Amino acid sequence: VLTTRPAANLLWTGATSAVWDAIASANWQSAASADVFRSGDAVRFDDSSNVAEVFLSGALSPSSVTVATDQAFSFGGDGSIGGAGDLIKSGTGVLSLARQHGLSGAVQVLGGTMQLGLEAAFPAASGFLVAAGANLDVAGLNQSFTIGALQSLTGAGTVVGDVVVNGQLQPGNALGTLAVTGQLSLSSSSLVTMQVGTVSDLSLIHI
Repeated sequence: VLTTRPAANLLWTGATSAVWDAIASANWQSAASADVFRSGDAVRFDDSSNVAEVFLSGALSPSSVTVATDQAFSFGGDGSIGGAGDLIKSGTGVLSLARQHGLSGAVQVLGGTMQLGLEAAFPAASGFLVAAGANLDVAGLNQSFTIGALQSLTGAGTVVGDVVVNGQLQPGNALGTLAVTGQLSLSSSSLVTMQVGTVSDLSLIHI
């Protein structure tokens, strides 16, 4: 494990434990070497590790988080993900998150399902993208999932649960249909942007 180094691209191994912390547990691989997480690292989780219940410890500030898994993964513990990076979910599996995170980048659900637990939230995120075929499951929250005044909800996937939009709603993120399985509420400050190609080719919201 290097004592000092520039920011790196890290792959989760869970080699010593299931804990994601800063400069402590060598649960990552950088190139071919074991490593610890440092602020500014770009981290990736995939199916090469069977340690899929990850416990966050402390304030973590990666440059990006990618969860590219077909197996179920979860982020629990008392830590939180901050920083300006994006959180990206791909693959067919489910990613479950238990608590609030302070990252200010975008939350992108490109495949599978991102499932938010009772207290999960991203109040500082720039926006949420739910791609076609992907799901953002907010039905387990203790209140309606809220898009803040400075946030956006885009894409052609499915949001499972109730949604309140105070910011921008852009179904399709180009032409396409964004589905909301619960109640969709638009506040007076919300902005809905619809794209139209032809009379039969336009963005839609399915409720």
